[in-house]
Amino acid sequence: MTSNGRVKPPRLSRALLSLLLHSRDRRFALADLDEDFERDISRYGAPAARRRYTIQVVRSILPGIRLRLKHHSHGTRPRRRPTPSTRGYSMRHLLTDFRYAFRTLAKAPLAMVVTVVSLGLGIGATTFVFTVTNAFLFRAPGGVATAEDMVTIYTSGSDGELYGGTSFPDYQTILEEVPALERVAAIRYGAVNLGDETPPRRLFAEIVTGNYFGVLGVSLPLGRGFLPEETAIGTAERVAVISHRLWQEELAGDADVIGRTLRMDGHSFTVVGVAPEGMVSRLLGLKVDVWVPLGIPGGTFRATPQALQNRGDRDFQIMARPRPGTSVAQVEAQLSVMAQRLYAAYPEEWQNEMGESRVMTVLDSDTLVPPTMRAALGVFAGILFALAGMILLIACSNIAGIFLARANQRRREMAVRISLGAGRRRLLAMLLTESLVPALAGGLLGIVIAVGATRTLATVRLPIGIPLEFDFTMDPRVLGFATLVSVLSALVFGLAPALEASRPDLVPSLKNVSGTAGKRPGRFGMRNLLVVAQVASSVVLLVGSGIAIRTLQGATAIDLGFSSDRIAIMSKTLAADEAPPTDVVRAAKDLVAHLGALPDVEAAHISRSAEGTILSDLSNAEIRVGGFTSPNSGEPTVNYNSVTPGYLETLQVPVLRGRSLTNGDRWGATLVAVVNQGFVSRYWPGSGGLGQRFTITNQRSGDDLVQRAEQTFEVVGVVANGRYADIDDDATPFFWSAFYQDPERQALIHLKGRTSAESMLHVLRTEVRLEAGEYTLLVPTTYDEMISLQTAFYGVVGKVLGAAGVFGLVLVVVGIYGVVSFAATARMREVAIRQAVGAKRTQVVQTVARDGIGLSLVGVAVGVGIAALLSGLGESAVYGVSPLDPIAFAVPVGVLLAAAVAASLIPARRITRLDLMQVLREE
Repeated sequence: MTSNGRVKPPRLSRALLSLLLHSRDRRFALADLDEDFERDISRYGAPAARRRYTIQVVRSILPGIRLRLKHHSHGTRPRRRPTPSTRGYSMRHLLTDFRYAFRTLAKAPLAMVVTVVSLGLGIGATTFVFTVTNAFLFRAPGGVATAEDMVTIYTSGSDGELYGGTSFPDYQTILEEVPALERVAAIRYGAVNLGDETPPRRLFAEIVTGNYFGVLGVSLPLGRGFLPEETAIGTAERVAVISHRLWQEELAGDADVIGRTLRMDGHSFTVVGVAPEGMVSRLLGLKVDVWVPLGIPGGTFRATPQALQNRGDRDFQIMARPRPGTSVAQVEAQLSVMAQRLYAAYPEEWQNEMGESRVMTVLDSDTLVPPTMRAALGVFAGILFALAGMILLIACSNIAGIFLARANQRRREMAVRISLGAGRRRLLAMLLTESLVPALAGGLLGIVIAVGATRTLATVRLPIGIPLEFDFTMDPRVLGFATLVSVLSALVFGLAPALEASRPDLVPSLKNVSGTAGKRPGRFGMRNLLVVAQVASSVVLLVGSGIAIRTLQGATAIDLGFSSDRIAIMSKTLAADEAPPTDVVRAAKDLVAHLGALPDVEAAHISRSAEGTILSDLSNAEIRVGGFTSPNSGEPTVNYNSVTPGYLETLQVPVLRGRSLTNGDRWGATLVAVVNQGFVSRYWPGSGGLGQRFTITNQRSGDDLVQRAEQTFEVVGVVANGRYADIDDDATPFFWSAFYQDPERQALIHLKGRTSAESMLHVLRTEVRLEAGEYTLLVPTTYDEMISLQTAFYGVVGKVLGAAGVFGLVLVVVGIYGVVSFAATARMREVAIRQAVGAKRTQVVQTVARDGIGLSLVGVAVGVGIAALLSGLGESAVYGVSPLDPIAFAVPVGVLLAAAVAASLIPARRITRLDLMQVLREE
């Protein structure tokens, strides 16, 4: 008898039988004898049971010797005749397992639905991210036949960035001095107006060299491309290739479209071809409506004769095909020699801000995303993949918990299969097939979800009116990825339950004994660890969402230093390229007078740019300040705006010293400027700034150098710092010049309404007349909407993380509920006994619910630690809020703990309502 009072069978008899039998037979024989021994104890008592046990062993000696000799004569191990269940796994077995899996899973429809939907959302999220990444980073732009043989040539920008645009004179030099290239094409992006009605329809255009379609390897389904005689620079003809979309929408798919004319920018263009359906620009998938040749007399949008001769106008993209057998390194070597010669011949145009020569770079891969954006997009895609992967892991861990519970319920089935000769590998294959069925169904649902999400994304339009078109079709790469994720998910959530189910304790399982009755499940069992991981992951997602939302709140609540309230803006061409500055000034004054006299308009202004928007960063000038030496050898570049009188007052920019710009600052008068305090602190520290002078040496629009005569300005006013150029810094130097002294042909109209900005949108659309050939790059929009683009990223991240966090929270609640329910079921006998001896219901509920609440606390602690670590690493991306913001941490944690407590109490309270006597009788 053991110390706990349990009677054991005779040791000598048991040892004798163990030595006599082979290991394969020993387990089953001893198990049968043990079962009989337990039954005999209850019937005859311990002494009689021990005698009966010894008698059974003695009777087994002779048959055991015979069996042992038989095994020995056939080898050291007994050999069984192979049965279908132990032979190699074949297609027949696979089909059998699939049929059985469908029957088994059909018996638990709710669990099947939860599994498929959870996996569908997780796999759909990962497939959606991969589809977008594939479209931007791995797939060539639509319509390109042989992109793998093509290279793209870049010229470094004024800030040293390698992947900038190239000037047209440099393109012509490439044709002459780089023999390694067989064909070279130049492209410039622009817009034209279709028709003569008011307002005209704006078309996005690519102005290209005549060999454009040939270099890209694009075959036109209708008509032809450009002929050499049609595209000579300076004498090019007004011919056009139109998009498939424009052909269908404007020309009703007319089969006789070739030879028809279209009115664009007040001129007639002859249609010579139709581009393939789906062909877009090679820049971010911009929808191109029409392609026209460079070099048309008088020019087209931004491709004027002056632009084609300006070596500082770097707004052309260069694409080429190397000669057969020529490497990219050879092309780069020849371009490097050419670049050094151009730097020596044109130092002003070929010098960057650091006073160094620009360089030329060749890339043999071409995607929708420019190289300058690929690294950032790669990082963002990595973050999204991590997010989607976290959602999928939460779903998989939750489903693994469900399958572990099912494995516990199927121990008797597995024991019977093993007793009948099924091998463990065969059982594993069968169980993993059961996991694969819902995983593949979830994968199909995930593909449907990803298709819907990408279609929604494809319809997104930027507020500035630039149409983009992305090809998010499910190509073999995407479908293969979704299938791989589905199979891996099946392994992730199915392997541990399969291993658990395929090694049951045979005797208790065959006797249908729970094996866990009366015992508390291990604190760190597999199901519990899964719940901890779920809770931690959900905490990370919810805290990340909270930080993103708090960052958005902080970014939108900051003081910009000016007011954009009730203001709407749009772009406008004030005069022709060849018009003198006085004509631009006259047109601006007439437009301001006309709009300002309208009853709903409080103020009307013309400016070069718009503070606090992405446009502000494109307007800058190289300046020279007496007594100031730049840390670099080049001259400093400062953002600025050229505005009409009263503009600063309309934006409520406070003047600290001096005066604002007035009507007295007119054409021909002394050039004046108003600067911010940051400008004074940078260039004249310790000075008030008034009366100081600086000289604009060159004007820039982005990286395009606009050569102009030097102009010296006198500072007449100093205003408070604000986020005029950089929304992250309110002390960045900035200045304003008088528009009537420093006019700009391409300008912005600002209208401030008496009631709202929306009312001004209608005024801009109806009162601003577009002349023939005039375009509107920035369609009427509110100033606030333009500013919101600066912080839109945080809003998107907050919504994505929030949706992921809510989904994770739901899965966590389901997981905790399942763990507590499983533990409560396993402890029914214990609960019944506790209640039978007088335990209060509240005590029992606390005891049972403690598991779920304890796991939640552990998961929260782990999740908060991980979230704090990640927040610290991403501190540079957080704006206006601490990475450890207490609200961003406390609210998600509080919500999750409340949900966890509820999920733990519900099954705990339910078990206390069971029939005590019925539970005890069953046990």
